[in-house]
Amino acid sequence: MFSKAWTGGRLVLDGQGQSLWVKLALDHWWGNAAIPYWIGEMWSGTPAWGLAPTFPVLNILPLAALIGPEEAVRVAGIAAQIAGAWGAFALAQSLWKNRPAALVAGVVYGLHPIVVSHLALFGHQPSMAVIAATPWFVLTLREALRGRGRRWIAMSGLLAGFCVLEQAEHTYGLLLLAGCLVIMELARAGHEGGRRAVRALAGRAMAIGALALGMVAYWLLPLLRLKDSFILTPPRLARYTLMSDIGGRLGKQPELFLRRNSGLDKVVTFNSIDVFPAGAFYIGWVCLALTVLTVVLLARRRDNGTLSAILLASVIALWTSSGGIALAANSLADGSPIPFLALGALCGLLVGGFIRNLGVGRMGIAAGAAAAMVMFGAPFVAPFLGLQQYVPLLSNARFPRFYPIAILGLALGAAYPVTLAAAWLKEHRPVRSDVLLPALTIAIVLAFVVDVAPYRSFYDVRPPDPTAGYERATTALAAAGDTYRVAGTFDPRITEALLSTGRDQSTGWPHPLASPEMWHLSFEALAASPHGFRDSAFGLSSTGYYVVDPAADPIRGAGPNAPTEVESVTLERNPRVLPIVRAYDGAVLVRDAALAPDLAVALSQRGIGVVTGGDKEGALLGDVTRARVRSPNACVAARAEHPKQPIPNEIMSGEVAAACALHKWVGGIINLGTVGLASGTGGTFTEARGDLKAITVWLDRPAASTELILRELGADGRTLGPIVTRSRSAILDENEMAVFPVEPDATSPGKRYMFLLSCIECTAGAEPRLGASTATRGRGDLIVNGELQEDRVASFGRLYDRVERIDGASTTVEARRTAPGHWSVNSDGTRPSLVVVGEAWFPGWEAHVDGKPVPALKADGAFVGIPVAAGTHHITLSYEAPGLAVVGKIVSAVALLVAAAMLLPAQWRRSRRHRRSRAAHGRAE
Repeated sequence: MFSKAWTGGRLVLDGQGQSLWVKLALDHWWGNAAIPYWIGEMWSGTPAWGLAPTFPVLNILPLAALIGPEEAVRVAGIAAQIAGAWGAFALAQSLWKNRPAALVAGVVYGLHPIVVSHLALFGHQPSMAVIAATPWFVLTLREALRGRGRRWIAMSGLLAGFCVLEQAEHTYGLLLLAGCLVIMELARAGHEGGRRAVRALAGRAMAIGALALGMVAYWLLPLLRLKDSFILTPPRLARYTLMSDIGGRLGKQPELFLRRNSGLDKVVTFNSIDVFPAGAFYIGWVCLALTVLTVVLLARRRDNGTLSAILLASVIALWTSSGGIALAANSLADGSPIPFLALGALCGLLVGGFIRNLGVGRMGIAAGAAAAMVMFGAPFVAPFLGLQQYVPLLSNARFPRFYPIAILGLALGAAYPVTLAAAWLKEHRPVRSDVLLPALTIAIVLAFVVDVAPYRSFYDVRPPDPTAGYERATTALAAAGDTYRVAGTFDPRITEALLSTGRDQSTGWPHPLASPEMWHLSFEALAASPHGFRDSAFGLSSTGYYVVDPAADPIRGAGPNAPTEVESVTLERNPRVLPIVRAYDGAVLVRDAALAPDLAVALSQRGIGVVTGGDKEGALLGDVTRARVRSPNACVAARAEHPKQPIPNEIMSGEVAAACALHKWVGGIINLGTVGLASGTGGTFTEARGDLKAITVWLDRPAASTELILRELGADGRTLGPIVTRSRSAILDENEMAVFPVEPDATSPGKRYMFLLSCIECTAGAEPRLGASTATRGRGDLIVNGELQEDRVASFGRLYDRVERIDGASTTVEARRTAPGHWSVNSDGTRPSLVVVGEAWFPGWEAHVDGKPVPALKADGAFVGIPVAAGTHHITLSYEAPGLAVVGKIVSAVALLVAAAMLLPAQWRRSRRHRRSRAAHGRAE
């Protein structure tokens, strides 16, 4: 009723991404009666179902076949919303046997703004599934730990596995919640039954964990096999989100959680969510006030340990989700300490009540005081950021997904005072309790609904109609008539529309799991690099076009003037695109995997491939190898060794030094911005060679009359020597960076230099600005006002003699993709060559040349390479799921059978008793 059955709206953000995965799976099923392990349509291909569980897609696939992918996601989301409300009602009823309180808990949980926003606005069906399962998990876990029967153990384990498969990022939140509950139940068991009861409870807890792990084994085991070859989100991007994006904003201004959204108009653009992040995470005044009251009351009582455990996990979840723990780098300089003092005091009371329910006496007071100090001090020591360095996958978490626990705590916290009111009325006003208690319940529910009423508008929003704009783009793509891939923006509407043309995507939404090198060559190159570098990087994945929806880029907010359709879509040709299957006569062998993509960007445009590896890969390449970069950290020891000197060592070393200079800052999106030149802006570097030709600088506009002054620095790094060079830029290099010539100096190796930029002749406001970002790949080198900024890097490079271009490979190739993750290639050449297929390299690629197996190499930084000898050859390339995938399926099947066995016997016993009773009754008659 609250959603009006979602009659007017459409999914705007993540939901398009979820429905996109469903659409891809459905298309494969209809076309091939199978869903491939390898999805080739996005990000140059990833082993999608080895990295992300198939479960969230497959469980709504039958519904999608009937009503369509987007509608299936919407229906599944509403079903999850109802199931979650029902679960909160059932949990509250089991705790207190009080229907009015259970009603409050169900309504608050089902209609909470965070639930509505993640459903109707974000359309994130996997998160909704976890939200739906969380109260049921708590209910079954509590019953299982108390020894109420094997069926509760089975249901608890299955629900835990279900949550992990739906969205694994919630695992830490579930562990936090389960840990608090287990501690409480262990204390209870110890008081009531001693060590024997504690051991039995621990056994039941381990059985639940084993069932959960068994259920996810079909996905977890292959994931562990691939874990060194991919990242969920680059740590730099994850930290940016925490410190500077939504996490940083909410962390510095936690009061945003208390600002209600005033409602959305009908049409919103993709990025208009940036205008109201606080409204999407509003926790609600009514449920917050009642929960605070509950915390105060629980601190003096010992009658509800389960609620104390849930609330403790909920407060920790709210604290973490608010970004509070991420405040170490921000401190409290930009915000008020009052929210942190209040939350610290609240947590102190809650921990005191938790300890009291554990029955450890006076320790509760000390523990509460300690908790208050910890919660207030946490932002200054940032344990979350510290743990990111050691806990698996935590370094890739953009923000902690603890909100199902936070919502559950708010729902139960809002309901608990109703149980106390019922007890008080029964004792002091027994005659009027039948009237007053329903009135109180209705008043709380109505107050909550009025508070969150603006969120009804979330169900009605829709993105601009893409039809008009995309028709022109798809017509142009059809006219292009080639097989190159397309890079859209991160608006899912563009990705969905372009996939309908049959084009593979180089970027898309949602962000698939990808290798670090693929992230660098796609997202990072698109977000923070000069256009020339971007074009070459995307050229490696055979990306021939960029499609841009102007309405998706600027923040255009909702309102009466919001666009009702996408009016124009820009289609740009990438001038540096390479064929999806290509051949190189020469290749450079690079041991440093981090540098390989940057070298590949530079050398691929010169007709030279790059292979990542050591002596084993070098032996396979044979005469194709032109040079070797043996150091595992080439940017520290920038040396190149060559077997037959086809590329002079000095020139290859210069290529490495130039690539290292770019690698230091390309893709640096943390605090990405520009610095004006009027304040003594520039950078520093230590020169390792004596043949520096020029310094290249990334400016945000043409260099015009910009001047560069290069000076030598003294041994102390501060004393300025004489001016070495004074020059102006007249050209751009191949990365489209301004080139400032420098006179080579044979005595320069080992010396430290500083350059400063100025533009005296530029008019005010029209001078170029230097790109800069936070240092994440080395020491800072940005100069501002003549002072070194040790935490920031300037966007500049160095230019040396270049490797000569190899024009035209002697080997020709004819290729076709026979199925996702399967290629057939015919090659013909007069020289040994490296054949590269523009599919993302992962463990599992199998190559055969003329029927004989050969290793598939990592080539051009992130793709698949096969060395072939001179002559005519037939190459087959296929991606096979890891052997652990079969083992995982067996383990999961066994776990499901065990769970079924634990669930079914109770039904069989009831049926047998019923049959025996009927037989006995018949004999008696």
